[in-house]
Amino acid sequence: MPGVTGNEVKIGFVYPDTGVDAEAFSAARAGLEGRIGLANEGGGINGRKIVYEWRNDEMSAEMNRGVVRDLVENVGVVGLVTASVTMTGSASYLAEQRVPVTGMDAEPVWSQYDNMFTFARMSSGAVDTWGRYIQINGGTRALIVIPNNLDSAAAYADRLVRGIQAVGVTHVGTVEYAAATDSPQRIAAMLSASRADVLIGVIDPPALAEILGATRSGGVPLKVTLSAAGYDAALLERFGPELAGTSIMLYFTPLEAGGPAVARYMTAIARYAPQVRFPEQEFAIRSYIQTDMFLSALQAAGRCPTREAIIEALTAMKGYDAGGLIKPIDLGAHDGRPQSCLNFVRVNETGTAFDLAAKELCGNVVPTR
Repeated sequence: MPGVTGNEVKIGFVYPDTGVDAEAFSAARAGLEGRIGLANEGGGINGRKIVYEWRNDEMSAEMNRGVVRDLVENVGVVGLVTASVTMTGSASYLAEQRVPVTGMDAEPVWSQYDNMFTFARMSSGAVDTWGRYIQINGGTRALIVIPNNLDSAAAYADRLVRGIQAVGVTHVGTVEYAAATDSPQRIAAMLSASRADVLIGVIDPPALAEILGATRSGGVPLKVTLSAAGYDAALLERFGPELAGTSIMLYFTPLEAGGPAVARYMTAIARYAPQVRFPEQEFAIRSYIQTDMFLSALQAAGRCPTREAIIEALTAMKGYDAGGLIKPIDLGAHDGRPQSCLNFVRVNETGTAFDLAAKELCGNVVPTR
């Protein structure tokens, strides 16, 4: 069986180490290494040590297709854990080869193929939870900023629009922003001209920090700044004052909530990914959970695991909660229904820490237009 020997199981990991807005994913490997470290500390899975090889897909669907083929055909991994937003490049190939995949649901392919599994369903529908959070905090008119030339971000923004409009928040526009060449003052001027009191960022947090600096310098009042990424304590060292007051959506339990599952995760990062100084990093936590999903299925597949057996084990997993890091879900439910209960953290006024702003705020799925 590919990737399985008498002593080892080899899995592949794919994520954007470079590319547009790749900085947000910089700690993704840490979560993988932390969870694998815990598994091997306990004797591996069914007596086999877990090892991995990783590849950089550069946030490119074409590159994703190539590196995935390399891992499957040349390295011979048994399956993949991913932190990629361009799995569209390889999804049909992986389905044909019956390779089990866990990862982040950033594209519709995650609900289209029965070999792909995610804990945070967000790519195939909209929820009004985002709008509810904005309303609770007094926001009424929202401008959305996305990176240029990234289809998954544009699609995500479209779902955000549906979600906020469902509860009466006005969408004043969606604008592309190229951090290397664009002017943050341009976005500040658009906010002012549109009378927006909400800024929603689907961009790299450093780029969002630039824009927020320009809005403050320009005297543009905002009631809510909501970011799709940025739960990373290392960012606060660099951009804390600029990001102060920014709220971030999370699909898992924030570390600030505490508890046994949080403690186990933090122990894993401290022991096996010490290069990450701050465990509060969204994509490290996501990768940790996605690796836990894969290893749980590998355990359930028994002493002689096959790719198909791992897929069957993932499909059969009901009430999966990553040891308490997420709300219980059925991993095999490829029904396309997005997750409607979200957590929110907010950067404090001094930009030095995250505060728990809303735990398990729930809304409704917005019907497809």
